[in-house]
Amino acid sequence: MYGNGVTFETILAGEVAAPAPAAPFLQAVAEISREAQQQQASQEIPSDGKKAGAEDKPRE
Repeated sequence: MYGNGVTFETILAGEVAAPAPAAPFLQAVAEISREAQQQQASQEIPSDGKKAGAEDKPRE
């Protein structure tokens, strides 16, 4: 796909452009990555130490 003389390391280092046939795959990976980042951000605990949506319960 990348042609002769292109090493695995060179491809993974991003030193060569992805070939056109890889575009649909790369677009799908980028979309899944965005969705995962959004999901992770929505689950992070804020600096006040409380989870999003957690209500304060009175102490007994």
